[in-house]
Amino acid sequence: MHENSLMDSPTGGAPCKGPGMGAAPSAAPMPAGLSHWPTISVVMPVYNGAETIAESIRSALDQSVPVHEIIVVDDGSTDGTIEQVQQFGDRVRIIRQNRGGNASARNQGVEAATGEWIAVLDADDIWAANKLERQVRLCEKADVIYSATRNFGDCSYVGDTTSIAAQCQPEDPLRALLIDNYITHSSVLMRRRAALAVGNYDASLKTACDWDLWLRLADAGYRFAGVPEVLVYYRWMQGTTSRRNHGLNTRNRLRVVKRAVERSGIKRIGIHTLRLALHSVCRTSAWFAASDQPWFALRWYLIAQVFRPTNYATWRELAAMLLRPLVDPLRGSSSASSGASGSTGNGAP
Repeated sequence: MHENSLMDSPTGGAPCKGPGMGAAPSAAPMPAGLSHWPTISVVMPVYNGAETIAESIRSALDQSVPVHEIIVVDDGSTDGTIEQVQQFGDRVRIIRQNRGGNASARNQGVEAATGEWIAVLDADDIWAANKLERQVRLCEKADVIYSATRNFGDCSYVGDTTSIAAQCQPEDPLRALLIDNYITHSSVLMRRRAALAVGNYDASLKTACDWDLWLRLADAGYRFAGVPEVLVYYRWMQGTTSRRNHGLNTRNRLRVVKRAVERSGIKRIGIHTLRLALHSVCRTSAWFAASDQPWFALRWYLIAQVFRPTNYATWRELAAMLLRPLVDPLRGSSSASSGASGSTGNGAP
């Protein structure tokens, strides 16, 4: 689940299982209508990703279609990330910068790339071996291509849920994207010239820079297409950006909405869409903060309901958060009583 979206609901389940990647398939046949494979540059920004980056790189190298290049942009890592990348030799190109931030690292990679297409891959996510193959089939019809995504890792808060790409609007995706950033960053394959034409990522946004870029591309009329298959596995970790810095995330989401309205105009977006977008931003911010900053969450749940007062799903989330301090101790007592009863039955001293 990405930081601007509430597509996936909390489940409270066990930590999600990984993708279980197998061996890479044999090279795929050329899709009909293509005279050559498009040149694809894989861009991977990273900061202290030593634990996961090798697995991510392997998933890019194991693609069933040829990858033109893999560019890792290191943002000043101090944990051995560079050593992990260097084991791949000249198959991976390394660019270094000194703590310029996530968006800045992405811009460095896009600008240095020599491929026609940019495939975005975060240093803790994993691609299915046929990810690019499935997307290349749409490259004559779209400028931004993404796919469905499944969570894995420490994602008990969201569950092993799939983000469905079929939500893509074939005509004008601007309104749908403003209401919900349903595109997972690591699933995107986009034309390099399109990203550069709209100004690439906004380095002033510490979070939500992907959502901002999709909205600018949509506003400029670039074509979007989604593959409804799960082709990307989004890894949740304790340090996932969506689960910290709640105030910063909220401010950036609101900045993205404000800029979209100023750029596209309220006439194109519509008052109703704007209200839905603001409700979504506030609700998303509240939902992420509910477990560790309930007072912050309460504020944003109430603001969300100003824009959609009859949205019962949001009222249910708010009620669940407020009741949690009362319900959790009761659950603990019940579990303890059950455990004690079970111990006596087993003859424990």
